[in-house]
Amino acid sequence: MQAWDKIPDGQKDANGAYYADYTGIMSVGWNADKYGDINSLDDLLDPKFAGTVAVNGKPAEAGAAFNGYLMANQLAGGDINNLQPGLDFFKKLQEAGNLTTVDVTNGTIDSGQTGVVFDWTYNQASYKKELKDKGVNWKYKTFPKAQVVSYYNQAINKDAPHPAAARLWEEYLYTADAQNLWFKGGANPVLLDSMKEDGTVNQATLKDAITIEGEPVSYTNDDSTRITE
Repeated sequence: MQAWDKIPDGQKDANGAYYADYTGIMSVGWNADKYGDINSLDDLLDPKFAGTVAVNGKPAEAGAAFNGYLMANQLAGGDINNLQPGLDFFKKLQEAGNLTTVDVTNGTIDSGQTGVVFDWTYNQASYKKELKDKGVNWKYKTFPKAQVVSYYNQAINKDAPHPAAARLWEEYLYTADAQNLWFKGGANPVLLDSMKEDGTVNQATLKDAITIEGEPVSYTNDDSTRITE
């Protein structure tokens, strides 16, 4: 792959077995017209959020909910090895009557049933775009030192009927054109830093995008298994 050396070492297998393509950043989205600004997790304990804060699934089962929990845990003072602060926060949120287990859809957001949602930035971007025409001012944000990421990976099956075709497809995915498509959709493509340096990033998208700042919060497969067991 021509772009192989541009993929950060931490986002690829040294022997080429797999390599990252893009990630979202865990974020909080909300109906800004109805609720105003949200600046911290503690803001979500306000009675005005009664029954409307959703994490988009069950943390032990859904990736968005799991990573939303990790974001909250980080903001509450925890880390990947100390999960109690997150548990304490969600306990307070539930006791306040603000947490809902309703599955998040555009319909639940539009109706106000889920007025605050923990989800990936690329999902939030989709909510914002689709709800704009319905008069819903949907905003979303990430938090410094709590930018949880989880990259998707690519790989080629060596026993595929046409592995050469797969290799051509992979070459395309790591061009500036394809990486910018992911970027426009609200994701952070793995080649973003390289594209900033060589000037191939879409500047209009970059201007308004939420990007990874500093060292993000990440975890291993072993961490995930340990946390969800």
